[in-house]
Amino acid sequence: MTRTNDIVCYDGLVEAIKERKTLEPFTGLGAFLLATLLMKDELLQKIEAELGQPITSERQVVYILVEIRKLLDRESVPKADCRHLRMLCNWAVHIELGRDIVEEHLLLLESVADHLRYHQMTKADFERTSKVFDLYGARLEFLDLLRRTKLSRSLPDVFGALWWATFLRHYVGIVADCPLVLKARRTRGPQQNTVAKKIKNAAVKGYQIIEPSPAEQHLEMSLHLHWEIEFSDGFRAPWIMPLAIEKDRQFFGRADRILQN
Repeated sequence: MTRTNDIVCYDGLVEAIKERKTLEPFTGLGAFLLATLLMKDELLQKIEAELGQPITSERQVVYILVEIRKLLDRESVPKADCRHLRMLCNWAVHIELGRDIVEEHLLLLESVADHLRYHQMTKADFERTSKVFDLYGARLEFLDLLRRTKLSRSLPDVFGALWWATFLRHYVGIVADCPLVLKARRTRGPQQNTVAKKIKNAAVKGYQIIEPSPAEQHLEMSLHLHWEIEFSDGFRAPWIMPLAIEKDRQFFGRADRILQN
């Protein structure tokens, strides 16, 4: 495909084209394929440029998530591998969500509905629900996407827990009062019945930053997400979900293992 210095990898090919500032001497199908590669690279460049800047506004977060959603579609990432991340993206641009992973989240809350309503949440209840509403799965899938597209090489700070905490602080402002809705559904099988539900929806109302105690020196802070749970009979109950944010010197690798600098 090149006149001299044959290029045998995609990265090298893109760099060679950038240096020429033109698709010459490529013609016909070769030019079309190279133009396609360059367009694909432009999306990664946009994401890389935005992620490389400090997160200071809700506008940035929305832009990043819109571009990430484009990247998921372009890379044909199986839905099973990005369910939580897609929810993260969709929630930022919709006034309410009520499908797929959202229903799974709310059905999990449904299982502890009475404890939520009467402020009797146990340690076991919090452990069961913590990895849903702290968006733990979305973070893992987000970092996996960066590795998959090789963006992780130039964006080490994004793997820091403090970066994620900053991102979530602005994200909460975007999705506040945009409820997750548990809609009526029917059971599968020969006897289909409408599932009785106690919880109607859940909405983020805000957040609070809690400074670490002397015994929590490994933490940068705790980010407490303030939720409001609406029950089917109209009763509303507050729910606080604490997120522990590790100090920024700790970075997360595969399977969310902590890597020391």
